[in-house]
Amino acid sequence: MENKKKKYFTVKDLQLVERGADYIFLLGERANGKSYSVKSKTITEAFNSIKDGLCERQIAYIRRFDLDVKDSVTEPYFADVPVQEITKNQYSTISVFRKRIYFANYDENTQKVVRGVCIGQCFALSSAEHYKSLMFPRIQNLIFEEVISEKNQYLTSQEPQRLQQLVSTILRDRKGKVYLIGNTLSRMCPYYVEYGLKGCEDIELGCTKTYKIDDTVIK
Repeated sequence: MENKKKKYFTVKDLQLVERGADYIFLLGERANGKSYSVKSKTITEAFNSIKDGLCERQIAYIRRFDLDVKDSVTEPYFADVPVQEITKNQYSTISVFRKRIYFANYDENTQKVVRGVCIGQCFALSSAEHYKSLMFPRIQNLIFEEVISEKNQYLTSQEPQRLQQLVSTILRDRKGKVYLIGNTLSRMCPYYVEYGLKGCEDIELGCTKTYKIDDTVIK
């Protein structure tokens, strides 16, 4: 466990924290860089994996409810990503259309967004059963935002099992990274119980703790 406290979380911090981990819990106050770091890192990996017009390291963006993954809600989530810098000016923005995430450019002449390579897809945990028969062979990074419900509005007490089923549906027998991002530390969280994260709610800001459950490493 690290004792040094940090106010802002960076991509470099994320790379250190996630090393050797399958599941990465990032918990803390809002606007401290957690989501930005995860988005920047996974979108950079997505861009660097593009071959012959296909992204081989796509992103799954997961939220609890269907309303949270509407295109109009999801697209602003990616608005702060430095797309031009990441893509070396090949693309200028990220567009979400029919729950699929694309690199895109804004055409000044037509005043329309022109979508390019698909780099991911949006999923609602409440609709997890609808994805079971589908295949997602290129997704390798999964981001679950608002994993800690501030109003204790979890789907059921079995929500962690539902997330695990969705992860299994998406990754199948592949290895991937699962990022769980929460903006508060709660003493009432089904994920702490399900994953055996004893003492998780008492971790100080800026600190890291590692757990191992069977063959899965959680940080």
